[in-house]
Amino acid sequence: MSSPSHHSSAAASHLATNIPSTSRQQSTKAERTADAAKAFDSSLKVAAKELDADIKVRAETLHENWPALKKQDKELQEQTRQLSKENDETEKWLDRSKKRLAEFDDLDDIGEGLEDELADIEAMLDIMETKQKAGQYDSKGSKS
Repeated sequence: MSSPSHHSSAAASHLATNIPSTSRQQSTKAERTADAAKAFDSSLKVAAKELDADIKVRAETLHENWPALKKQDKELQEQTRQLSKENDETEKWLDRSKKRLAEFDDLDDIGEGLEDELADIEAMLDIMETKQKAGQYDSKGSKS
């Protein structure tokens, strides 16, 4: 049989190995923090490499397409210039058309005046015809 002191010292030894000391806990916490920092750093590096690769591809595409983009820009500027010229010509045509319409309005006024005068002449002819039938005028329009 074992003595009680041997038994208690074995139990104390067993407890000491199973219960970490404060300094052991701190070093373990520091190790975990360092490991977490390394993992985070690695994740950032992987993400940065992926983003960098994507940006490089985009930059290469832009550089490859630069001549075509420059050509399109030049064509667009030329088309814009032509549209501006056409717009100016259209405005001139509209101005000329407005003037012509104003002339037509004047002609319309003249035409209305002529219609009124013709209506007056027609009314006078009707009166003369009526008086001629009544015997007041002869065929030449003179009073009889």
